[in-house]
Amino acid sequence: MITIRGLKFRTLTIGHLDVPPGWTVLAGLNGSGKSSFIECFTGFSTFSGEISIDAKPVGGCPTGWLPPFPDRGFVFNTVEDEVASPLRFAGVPCKETQRRLLVLAERAGILELLDREVQTLSGGEKVLAALATALATDPVVLLIDEAFSSLDPGTRDRVEEVVRVYGPRYVIEATHDTGRALMRDQVILLEKGNILAMGPPQEVIGRLRGTPFEPLEMVIDGAGL
Repeated sequence: MITIRGLKFRTLTIGHLDVPPGWTVLAGLNGSGKSSFIECFTGFSTFSGEISIDAKPVGGCPTGWLPPFPDRGFVFNTVEDEVASPLRFAGVPCKETQRRLLVLAERAGILELLDREVQTLSGGEKVLAALATALATDPVVLLIDEAFSSLDPGTRDRVEEVVRVYGPRYVIEATHDTGRALMRDQVILLEKGNILAMGPPQEVIGRLRGTPFEPLEMVIDGAGL
């Protein structure tokens, strides 16, 4: 269980929140606090309050992160060096690093891309390479901040399958795509830094019925088409 108590960061204010294992979506308008919520887990920012993951402080838990433009975070020239970098930084022996690199690349479907320069990859290939990198150290939490928004449907399905099959115990995704939110395990609806609702997707996204943000899937279903 992810436990949040007395959290204050920028406009985000959360008194008490328990997030169960699974794929959780953060939904809400721009400025609602989605990216701030994710940033609290990255270790890059200081916040007040407490966040624990399975009773361990968030700072002591390995975390994978897919930012809005994953390729902007690439450090190395080739896909192989990029995906292997978290393992090398962690001091994993060379043979074990190479073994795990090949496993990660096979799972993400990028074995044939390992020798490529990262800037020559397509948008979808960059996301897959970034995902393999994020999963390299077996994180407890995978953070996804609008990283899928520019993908075509086929590539998005492929990336989401990798997350579903090989992802960690907790996945937290910020997205404007309320239609995709219907396919997740739970949804947290944010507004101006506060939580309006949390629960099953149909229940929470149902609050958007009749608004411009109602998913097309719900509009079609309601029309009986």
